[in-house]
Amino acid sequence: MQLSKISVVYSGVDALPLLRHIILHDEKFSTYKLGLLRALCRAAEGSAGLAVKSEQAVSVPLGLIALNWLRLYLPLVKAHLPQSPTNLGGNEGLGFVRSAFCDLMERGMSGFDLRVAGRFSPEAGGVLHAALRDTIDTIIKMPIAHITYAGGERIFPVVKKKPGPAPTPFALNKKYLASFGEMGVPIDVWHAISHFSVWIEPAIVEQWKELMRVYAKRKGEAAVAHEAAMVAGMRWADPEKVYPDVRKIIRRLFEMRQRVCCVWSKRPLKSSVLDIDHCMPWAAWPCNDLWNLLPVHPDVNRKRKRDRLPSKDVLLEARGRIIEWWRTAYCADQPGTFANRFAEEARASLPGAIGTDGSFDLQDVFDAVVAQQQRLLHDQQVPEWDGI
Repeated sequence: MQLSKISVVYSGVDALPLLRHIILHDEKFSTYKLGLLRALCRAAEGSAGLAVKSEQAVSVPLGLIALNWLRLYLPLVKAHLPQSPTNLGGNEGLGFVRSAFCDLMERGMSGFDLRVAGRFSPEAGGVLHAALRDTIDTIIKMPIAHITYAGGERIFPVVKKKPGPAPTPFALNKKYLASFGEMGVPIDVWHAISHFSVWIEPAIVEQWKELMRVYAKRKGEAAVAHEAAMVAGMRWADPEKVYPDVRKIIRRLFEMRQRVCCVWSKRPLKSSVLDIDHCMPWAAWPCNDLWNLLPVHPDVNRKRKRDRLPSKDVLLEARGRIIEWWRTAYCADQPGTFANRFAEEARASLPGAIGTDGSFDLQDVFDAVVAQQQRLLHDQQVPEWDGI
C-alpha cells in the first residue's frame, strides 16, 4: 500500500455548523439523535475501514451503527438513566428495548463483547441478531426520520435489507454488519466527523448528559444522584479489558520458551517485567485492537512513551519487531481465533490494511498503522515520542 494514496486531507469544516445545530439546537424528544451521531462518530473513528466512499457520500453498514448504538445504550439502560421524558428510570418508551435487548443485559454483555470481530455461540448470536434488528427499526423510525435539512430531506438516507436468520458461526464481521443495509452519510459530514470527532464527540456526550439531567429533574430526582452512573455509562470502552487475552498469549509464548522483546527498546521481557502498550495512545484514540497492543518494558511505557504518539521514524525503526510480534502472537495459528480477530479488527480500523478478498499482508497492515499515525498527528496534534 502506498501511503501517498491516502495523504489527501479533507477538512469537513463546511459541515460543522450543521452538526452543531443538531447537537445543540435541534428539537429533541429523547437522546436518540445524539445516540445516532455518537454511533456514527465511533464508526468514523474506529471502523472507517468498513465504510465505502464515493464522491458525494459514504455508505456505512447499518449493522455497525446498530452495534455501536447497543454499546452506547446498554450501560445507560442498565443503570436506569432516563433517555426520554417518558422513560424516567425505566425501560418504557424505548423502542429498541425489547426482549432481545433485555436478554443481552441479563447475559452481562459488555462493550468489549459488542465489538467488530466479536464471536458468539449460536444462542447468544441469535439474541444479538434480534437486538440489532430491533435497534435498526428504532433508528430508522426515530432519529433518522427526524434529522433533516431545512427542506425536510433526510440527512442520513437508508437502504434497508432483510438479513435473514442469524448466521452460524456468528461473527461480527463486515459481511454480516452490511447484511442489514446501509446508511448514507454526506461526504462533508463524514470528513468533519473523521477529522474533528475529538471535539465533536465530547460535545455530544455533554449534551446527552444534560438531557438525562433534565429528564431526571422532571421526575423530581436530584441530577447529582445520577452523575457517577452517567460518567461510567458514557465511557466507550475500558482500556484494560482486553489485556487478559494478550497476557494469555504471552504466557503461552514463555511456556514455549520463545523470546519476547520490548518492541521499542529491544530489551528482553519476563512475565514479571512486562507492560502492554497501546501503540496509538488510548488517550488520543481508544482502540483495543490486537494490532495496537504491543509488549514493552515498563520503564519505557510508564516513564518515556506514556500517552504520546510514536513518531513515524520510531515506527519505521521498530517495523521488524512489530511485524514479528504480530506474526508470532496473533497470526501463527492461521486460520485461528486470534488470526481471524486480528484480520477483522485491522480491516475495520485501518482503511486499506486488508484486501477486498480478505487476504492481507502484515506489511500492508504496518503501512496502514503509519498512515493512522499521520492522521492522528495531523487531526489531533498529539504530542510525539521520538524514541529512547
